[in-house]
Amino acid sequence: MKSEKGEILIGIITVFVIVIILGIFILLGLSIKEEIDYGTKEGMVIDKQYHSAYTTYVHSGKVRIPQYHPERWQIKIQKEIAGENKSIWISVDNTTYHQLNIGDYYPKEMEE
Repeated sequence: MKSEKGEILIGIITVFVIVIILGIFILLGLSIKEEIDYGTKEGMVIDKQYHSAYTTYVHSGKVRIPQYHPERWQIKIQKEIAGENKSIWISVDNTTYHQLNIGDYYPKEMEE
């Protein structure tokens, strides 16, 4: 027979897990909506960011599991959509990142 405190604890944990799962789905939905709303990935480069590679560790019981995160190059582009300036961060390769400067248009016209 379960105690009343045990049932309350299980209820709280269940609600907590449901809230976390809903939060994840909401964040994913907002990210997808931003991608769709922005449309074609083109616009003026307004910022750049480089993230070096790093490793994090996840603990599973007594075992540490390494998770490698490769280096990333990102640019923030902006364009006017329906009379409003919209911007989005996108990942690019190393070469593209170094060829672009703030104020350039992405995708950069290929020189022939």
